[in-house]
Amino acid sequence: HPFRAPLLFTVCIDCHKFEVIMAKRDWKMVTNDLMLLIFGLQDATLMAENLVMVAESVGMGSCFLGMAPYQATKIKQKYKLPDHVFPFVQLAVGYPAEDPPPRPRYPLNYFLFEDEYPEFTDEQIAEAMRVMDDGYLEQDYYRQPKLMIKLEGDRKETYDFDTYSWTEHISRKWGQWYPTPDDLLEQFAACGFHLAGHAAKK
Repeated sequence: HPFRAPLLFTVCIDCHKFEVIMAKRDWKMVTNDLMLLIFGLQDATLMAENLVMVAESVGMGSCFLGMAPYQATKIKQKYKLPDHVFPFVQLAVGYPAEDPPPRPRYPLNYFLFEDEYPEFTDEQIAEAMRVMDDGYLEQDYYRQPKLMIKLEGDRKETYDFDTYSWTEHISRKWGQWYPTPDDLLEQFAACGFHLAGHAAKK
């Protein structure tokens, strides 16, 4: 198990359970897979967060492993998941060996809005970046495990662990990785969810 944790939960989007009930009523699923996934994501997210809260209530810690969708084929085979069950996220749970401080969070006005989504000012953006970067630098979050994403292409490295923090990390991640959804669409298809080109279910 990751981090040698005693528990590893795999939270799945499970539409198979609907199909077996519907079959007893002489119905077949016609709702498109994207709609099923959207509702399933909502349910799975709530379930995952509930697991975290239950673990914390009994003194345990947890860590989300967000790459489960890219390993869906392997997870499907390991746990014998039927079609229309998709591994959304994994959660390692155990008794923590450390007690890290709370991670930095955006200022409230950067993520909680009333009535409409605002157009951010340069000052708001700068403040959000400062709060996140200063907070992670203060905790040496990237220095200790040497977590610096390598630059791809022609960009020259100008950061070290005195300056590399959250906003650069997230920019390198989403500015370099997974430019197409092809690999992820293949994982969905292997689990019975056909999203590309509105493929019809069989």
